[in-house]
Amino acid sequence: MVLVRCDVGSRELPYAAASELALMLGRLPGARGVSPDSASALVAMAPALSTFFTVPHDPSTDQEALRRRSQALLELATAVSEEQALVVLIDDVHWMDARSRTVLGQLATRVHALHLLIVTTGRPVVEGGGWTTPRRGSWSSRC
Repeated sequence: MVLVRCDVGSRELPYAAASELALMLGRLPGARGVSPDSASALVAMAPALSTFFTVPHDPSTDQEALRRRSQALLELATAVSEEQALVVLIDDVHWMDARSRTVLGQLATRVHALHLLIVTTGRPVVEGGGWTTPRRGSWSSRC
């Protein structure tokens, strides 16, 4: 099981939750099975992964970086879940940053093909004067 905790302090930090997940998965058996291109995107997202992957970080930016990082996290989760079934618990998903929400949303749409279970916890947030569920319509409500 891998636990990712989102907090209010990292809500504005792009890729905060996704990089935490990548770092945890990068330590697990099977992680070395990712391609050099994916390893490069993972190192760009989570520089601490350079201790596991000896590749330069991917220089892409904006939407291309988002696409590559999403694909790289999917490849990493696939490689790890081929070694052993994997459970990812994401706590306080209501604090997740937007880029991580996109990256993890891409992963969540493919869990049916992996030995992977994603569980999220969150609480309602106040928006526009009333209580709503976290990010109504987001991937977390479909998982």
